[in-house]
Amino acid sequence: MYIKFYNNKYFFGTIAKRANSGFNSGFYTTIRGKNTLDIDQFAYVRAVDHTNKTVYASEKVTLNAPLLAKLFENPNVEWVVHAHKEIDEISTLKYEMPGTVKDTMRDVKESFNIQHHGCILMFDKEGKRI
Repeated sequence: MYIKFYNNKYFFGTIAKRANSGFNSGFYTTIRGKNTLDIDQFAYVRAVDHTNKTVYASEKVTLNAPLLAKLFENPNVEWVVHAHKEIDEISTLKYEMPGTVKDTMRDVKESFNIQHHGCILMFDKEGKRI
């Protein structure tokens, strides 16, 4: 995975892991403003209310939380990684601001690039990219 370093700290996007198996079980993800991958740099998102644009989380989470919640609606998705590098062999979608309706409500079934921004990679329980 490509990781950018700034002042000896790395910033690479987001990592998210489904909390439990099954639909709508919540997930763990990196917090906003993270600078390490220490356990205290993760938050639990128990729900995202897309209608009222509200994220219910233990801490201030990544702006990608609404998109992550949407991706975890696929019961096969166990992990999501957002890296700041585009991957040649996957489709590329238009950039939309993170956390917006256009970004969140993407109709995707597999990993994808975000134009000029990086990629969103989804993995199943066995670690196979979806």
